Amino acid sequence: MIKGLALALALLVGAPHLARAAEPSPAVTLVQQAAEAYKAGRYLAAAELFVAAFELSKAPVQLRNAAKAYTKADSYEEATATWSRYLEQPGLTASERAEAGAELRAIEAKQAALRAEAEADAARAAAAAAEARAAKAATALVAPPPEARVTAPPEPSPPVAAYALVGVGAAAAVTSAVLFFHANARLSDLDRALGTTDGEGKIVGISLEDATSERSGVEAERTASAVLLGAGLAAVAGGVVWWILSDGESAPAEIGVAPRPGGLAAQLSLRF
Repeated sequence: MIKGLALALALLVGAPHLARAAEPSPAVTLVQQAAEAYKAGRYLAAAELFVAAFELSKAPVQLRNAAKAYTKADSYEEATATWSRYLEQPGLTASERAEAGAELRAIEAKQAALRAEAEADAARAAAAAAEARAAKAATALVAPPPEARVTAPPEPSPPVAAYALVGVGAAAAVTSAVLFFHANARLSDLDRALGTTDGEGKIVGISLEDATSERSGVEAERTASAVLLGAGLAAVAGGVVWWILSDGESAPAEIGVAPRPGGLAAQLSLRF
């Protein structure tokens, strides 16, 4: 009877401790909240919760999860820093380090593609502005004011707009070449990543999602390169033709009559 009473008292005393042990730890709660945020598409919030879970648990996998979420949120600077911090953790396997390296290279490629796209947009904007200025200048040349036709023609001025159009076209062609070579470099990196496999032949260099995204980026760069090359060549050709026509209009023509055996002959000469 006494032993039974002692056992009951021990159970009553230990019950609160058992209940507290059954409750999830704060780190587990944070991971659950992070997973829910990730599923809901709130990737930035999920990344911050995963980082908070790592600070409590010191489990490297939470840094990996946070880096993935930062990438999904297009926060590439934070993703790079988190992957680098993940690589500093002890006890990582070779495959885990290979995955982190592949993710860092993929992020770098995405950032390069964004920079190239921004440069291409700037080049297109510059080409459009130059084309607008050229069209305005051409209109002024074709339809001069009436008083200009009555008075003596002014001294010819250098076709500055034509030079500018040629310069913009050359810049667009150079940008096209840069995009083309950058796209080829990205394609080579993608091929190397796809060729990185483990002992069982599984590709570990890059995920299928990132490989598809990278392939789309390469095609976009090649398309932009082709567009810029065509626009650049057209601008250069237009500028050269414009310059020739402008120079031809300002070149004086001379008509003379000279005696020839059997009569007179007219002679037309142009000075360039």
